[in-house]
Amino acid sequence: SLNIRIQHNDHVPFQLSHQQHRYLNTLIIGPPNSGKTSLLRSLIYSINNDHRPYSKKIGKIDERNEIFPTLTREQSACLRVDVFSGCPKHLALPLMIRAMSPELVIIDEIATHQDVGALLDGMKGGVSFVCTAHGTSYEDVCARLFFHPLIEHELFDYCVTLDPLQRGAVTTKFLPKRDRSANAPLADYYRVFLYQCFRISKSRKIKTA
Repeated sequence: SLNIRIQHNDHVPFQLSHQQHRYLNTLIIGPPNSGKTSLLRSLIYSINNDHRPYSKKIGKIDERNEIFPTLTREQSACLRVDVFSGCPKHLALPLMIRAMSPELVIIDEIATHQDVGALLDGMKGGVSFVCTAHGTSYEDVCARLFFHPLIEHELFDYCVTLDPLQRGAVTTKFLPKRDRSANAPLADYYRVFLYQCFRISKSRKIKTA
């Protein structure tokens, strides 16, 4: 069959959030034909034109050459975007980070365990991500097995869900983080317990001597 894709939206219906001079890791969710790729294209132009608080170096991994299939010389000269196309995402991402040193990497359609592994490695490199995934809600995406490591490591800070019935309508929310300090009292208890054991064993050695 022949698939003809037509861009419907040319604006970004949400504000990409900042925190400490960096973009928050953002996940964009939508079913097929809901406008995820068009939204990414518009988002790249929006970030490119936004110089507050400073200019950003953007990396775009475009495995199937869908985001910018045809860029004129004038368009490419105006974009501060390095596009890596024609290469699987899990292979392109480490090359992009090492060679181009981007501050923000945009990836379309996370779909495999290899993609997730590459994202986890990139997260440790201090790079922000904007990614898309197929689904109708955040709960749908969380239920997919290959996505579990991203949920467990809490990679994403912000979630945008596209409405398939109404073009341009989105739902946004900040993703809650677990309290990593919840086990601190237990750790303190074991620290005190080990210290007391050490003191007891030391006093016994002194008495026997």
